[in-house]
Amino acid sequence: MKKKISYCLLGVLLFAGLYVWLRVSFGLFTPYNSWTARQDLKKGKVQYIAIGLPVMPQVRNQVAQQYEFEYNYVGCVVTTELLNGSEYYNQEVKAYLEKKYGEGMWENIKRKCDSLIAANAIDK
Repeated sequence: MKKKISYCLLGVLLFAGLYVWLRVSFGLFTPYNSWTARQDLKKGKVQYIAIGLPVMPQVRNQVAQQYEFEYNYVGCVVTTELLNGSEYYNQEVKAYLEKKYGEGMWENIKRKCDSLIAANAIDK
């Protein structure tokens, strides 16, 4: 009887440890992870997860529309699971967009955003 209880307890502890490890390391049970990224890309929903306070979000979204994706701003207060999950999500999206538009597309996006932000600053 004691062996049966100890095996059950060991099984529960292993399962709980695996669950916590997958959740924290890969963000597997968050809304944004590599699996949900592949599902969204199959549906044609291309979005890049941006964490933190957005700087000129309208400018970033304007440039993103040229590359047929959108930024999804999550916010400033996030958990480790969400950070890790969104990192894997963004890796899938980056690979998809780089395959579609070429390797240097992220530098082009940054350059266009910087020039539009600078132009807006001059206008004000």
